[in-house]
Amino acid sequence: MAESRPVNILLNYLRPYNLTLDQNYVREALRTVMQSLMELEVGALTGADRHERNDERQTYRNGYRRRRWETSNGVIPIDIPKLRKGTYYPGFIESPEQTEKVLRDLVTSAYVEGVEIESIKTAVDQLDLPPVHSSQLADISEQLDDLAREFKERPLQDIYREIHLDLLDVRVERRGRHFDRLLAVGLGEKEDGSHELLSHEIITGVDDRFWPDFLGDLRRRGARNVERVNSYSDYRIHFAVQEVMSNALWQPVNILSVYGLNYENPVLDDFEFALDWPLMLAA
Repeated sequence: MAESRPVNILLNYLRPYNLTLDQNYVREALRTVMQSLMELEVGALTGADRHERNDERQTYRNGYRRRRWETSNGVIPIDIPKLRKGTYYPGFIESPEQTEKVLRDLVTSAYVEGVEIESIKTAVDQLDLPPVHSSQLADISEQLDDLAREFKERPLQDIYREIHLDLLDVRVERRGRHFDRLLAVGLGEKEDGSHELLSHEIITGVDDRFWPDFLGDLRRRGARNVERVNSYSDYRIHFAVQEVMSNALWQPVNILSVYGLNYENPVLDDFEFALDWPLMLAA
């Protein structure tokens, strides 16, 4: 597979549905990271972090001024720190397209793959920011992680007549090492025929409790009155639908997406057996 990063696999998978990642999340995450990086840069200029007492302080902060950051996701308001002596403007935004690209890669990867401190450090280096302490990187990581969790666990407000479940082959990188994983995806089809990305999760494999828990989380968040669940052929999903969404019809499909599982994928040790279950259930 030429492209195996989870974020790119997911974006390619969503494209035929005219979907992308939650744009409210992307805008808020861009704003959050931009604010954090400005605080880091102005902290290096003043010689002290915000609210920090330091005898070697070069100057003091003097509030903020609101500015409009033009992005491909629309205008994002940012608060630029002001100084009592001199002026401050984020130097890393002098190349706005490059800045947006670096930060967009960071926040979208954080949403799909989880937040990695090393990824934040790479972004800081790419933007030529002053050296950042590990505790400062950890603070940004925690902010991004909390924001991504808030959006991924959001209540589901619409009525979804169908839910589509899929598994995608992906490869994750952790500290220079690569690991083959699976990306579970749940799409909701609304009454008007449009779709929404309801949930996604990177996993090492599928056991008997995975899909009941996955569907149970969707139900807890508000996905009720579902008429049908579509998925690849797997008896575990059939049992999960019976357990969690008993009023819904399970509809197995025999053709997986272009980014989906290979039938020989060793992670699903029961996969070949599962392919015969629709026939057995219909008998």
